[in-house]
Amino acid sequence: MVDRYDVAIAGAGPAGAQCARDLATRDYDVVVLETESEDEFPRQSNKSTAGTFPSMMSSFGIPDDVVMSYTDDVVLESPNEYYESYQPGAVPEFAELQRFPLARGRANGP
Repeated sequence: MVDRYDVAIAGAGPAGAQCARDLATRDYDVVVLETESEDEFPRQSNKSTAGTFPSMMSSFGIPDDVVMSYTDDVVLESPNEYYESYQPGAVPEFAELQRFPLARGRANGP
């Protein structure tokens, strides 16, 4: 284990994990601090993260096996508004979305 790091990231959620992955690919020594143990992570995360677009998935290099399901249209609904757009969407599985960038970052790290 390294004694010093260039960057410390608090939290291994999707944002922290993606940040760690990106920094590791740029040759920074990164440590991710997470309250859950590695054996438990991600605990109780078998849920949807809402949706995104396939173009966003490809821009972050997220593989198809992270996707829970695909949709042909996007619907946003609130008590006062309704919006529907007929375009492809993707719903990532939250636990896999958290694991993927951490594994990639670890592969690029020390």
